[in-house]
Amino acid sequence: MAPKWLLLLLSMVGYNQPLKVCTTMYNYCISHYLLARCFLIYITTLGHAPAGGCLLAMCCDSRIMVNGKSKIGLNETKLGIVAPFWFKDTFVNTIGVRQSERALQLGSLFTPDEALKIGLVDRVLPDPEAATAVAESELKEFLQIPAMARYLSKMRIREAALKDLLENREKDLNTFVNFATTDAVQKGLGIYLQSLAKKN
Repeated sequence: MAPKWLLLLLSMVGYNQPLKVCTTMYNYCISHYLLARCFLIYITTLGHAPAGGCLLAMCCDSRIMVNGKSKIGLNETKLGIVAPFWFKDTFVNTIGVRQSERALQLGSLFTPDEALKIGLVDRVLPDPEAATAVAESELKEFLQIPAMARYLSKMRIREAALKDLLENREKDLNTFVNFATTDAVQKGLGIYLQSLAKKN
């Protein structure tokens, strides 16, 4: 099965399909909101995590990346797209204002070590087995803390961004759909997908 970020990208390609783009982005928005509010969630990234894959990782309480050639980040500008504000808010909350400002403008994708250095991931491990073992160990540590106190502490940090998402999602959705369905953006997405097809 194709990664979710690729399915999202594929669903955005195709002239005159604003409803399809709108539905996909709305579903992504709701998924982000629900994931960010989960009591406890871990992720181990084994492959590339651009755009939406990076967003889903940032919603988690702990992010472990397996070392290798994989990259993670918000690369929307390289495709001619502007990352939605709720991607930006989550990015800023994760790696800080200056790192986010630079990375969003350049559409930067980070190697595991680079991602660790800026705080985009919490650990880099050599293989999936080691990553799973560390994730299980960290999960046990989190579970020793009273659940409601831990959860409410997390939500105090995330609540402003999540409130903004709920209050402005329709406006942002319309802005994104209008932008993503322009001929110039569709052409850029098509070229990017062709380059992916050549690699496979």
